[in-house]
Amino acid sequence: MEVREENKTEEANGSKQDRRHRHHRRRHRNKHRKRTSDIDVVIAKCVQEIWQEYDDDNSGSLDKEETRQFVKNTLGDMDAGGKGMSDEEFEQCFIEFDEDGSGTIEKHEMIAFIRNITGL
Repeated sequence: MEVREENKTEEANGSKQDRRHRHHRRRHRNKHRKRTSDIDVVIAKCVQEIWQEYDDDNSGSLDKEETRQFVKNTLGDMDAGGKGMSDEEFEQCFIEFDEDGSGTIEKHEMIAFIRNITGL
């Protein structure tokens, strides 16, 4: 009789192994969320710094010339050969940045672009 009650209790609560497995999945999921959250914070901070430096008119978005300056400076920092980017290449890059076709780059578009080029 006692064994049956233990089995019923164990079935109702799940086995110890099941509980450990659920606990492990929960920890893994929370750890992944934290890591994603940390990345989001870093990207948001990066975008904020970009806006502070390049949003000259404080409009809250980067127009084409502000974006050109950002790309030029960023590529200049990365480009040891001094080749730079042609106007045609910049136009294509701007189209990729400007998801909604507004002619300006919004912060959410910059975040999406950064996540895309970094594979996040």
